[in-house]
Amino acid sequence: MGMAQIIEAGDFRIDLGTRSVRVRDRQLDLSSEEFDLLVFLVGHPSSIITPHTVLSTRSGDNRVRRAEVFHVLLSLRNKIEAGVGGGHYIRTEPWVAYRFHSTVKST
Repeated sequence: MGMAQIIEAGDFRIDLGTRSVRVRDRQLDLSSEEFDLLVFLVGHPSSIITPHTVLSTRSGDNRVRRAEVFHVLLSLRNKIEAGVGGGHYIRTEPWVAYRFHSTVKST
């Protein structure tokens, strides 16, 4: 059995094959880094995700630094919240990390 090609999480529909994301009926324009981070967060729903966790999964990719993870995360959060009219899917755990908050269903 192969990996799911479509992931639904709350108002999100993530197509792994086309690397596209729809929120409600709106297409999000995400960079490659934003898309990868969203898929990572959705793949670990309600888990606490630190920048170190994200960096450790990018084996061999030293281009991404801790500050860049924060930048990508903030950009992703802004785009998502604009797409759902103020919904809060990426939650901050003060002084610790972030977590994706939604029910995830793969098809």
